[in-house]
Amino acid sequence: MKKIRFLALLMVTALLLAFPSFAAAANQVDEITVDVRLDTDGSAYVQQVWNGVFDEGTECYFPVTNLGDMTLSDLRVTDANGTYAVLDAWDTGASFEEKSRKCGLNPVDGGSEVCWGISKYGENRYAVEYRIEGDSDSTVNQSG
Repeated sequence: MKKIRFLALLMVTALLLAFPSFAAAANQVDEITVDVRLDTDGSAYVQQVWNGVFDEGTECYFPVTNLGDMTLSDLRVTDANGTYAVLDAWDTGASFEEKSRKCGLNPVDGGSEVCWGISKYGENRYAVEYRIEGDSDSTVNQSG
């Protein structure tokens, strides 16, 4: 019985020691700044700057939903190495290499996910820009 308790205690200790290394590998967004410019035609130009440490996965994304009759366009993503290529269709199942230095929109119910490839692990700064146009009576809900 003492041997079983000892093994159980040893396993719990090993798991607790391993936990911080799992937590350290997770993506961590330290700051997101958002600037919005409303134009006289009712469209909105949005710029977000994401600063953080990205150590896992293949992409970053956030949903822009409840667009109604409005559309999201003119996507542009940049990092310290320049501007990303905009894909006509974003493939969420693509590899790290296939998403690297690329961005796109993934259609979801009520809108789109704005997506871009992480491109390199570690500390990164991404500037994400897009325009929302259409019926000025529509309500936009951005969550992420």
